[in-house]
Amino acid sequence: PTLVVFDCTRVPVSWAHGMLFNDFARALKELDGEVARNPNLVVVCSSAEDQRSWVFEERGVSAFAHFFQEALRGAGRKPGERVTAAAAFRHARDEVERWATGNRAEKQTPIILPAADGEKRAEGIALAVAPPDEYR
Repeated sequence: PTLVVFDCTRVPVSWAHGMLFNDFARALKELDGEVARNPNLVVVCSSAEDQRSWVFEERGVSAFAHFFQEALRGAGRKPGERVTAAAAFRHARDEVERWATGNRAEKQTPIILPAADGEKRAEGIALAVAPPDEYR
């Protein structure tokens, strides 16, 4: 199985690059059928269409990257429990939604493709094992 993770929506506009609007998430969602046809592929994007991936200045990364990395280190899992792509996605999605609302008063909802069964597919992708001590 292959997991592809995109965090491409931090910049809403870049005149210098000829980008009048960052439409990456919308274009990615248009590929849902193509992703669905490949049973070994799961795609995650840091935000849905018409949203941006907010920077978590204190951490020096996007909020999505911070919470996805937390999940890989075992956040939300029991010691020794397997961290799947689905578990990492759910942790990042829930924390990012909460963080964006509380810190930016904006909506940011990470998405997974294929929309119909991406989370189910992602359950079969093991990424890490939570450390023997609880996540801090």
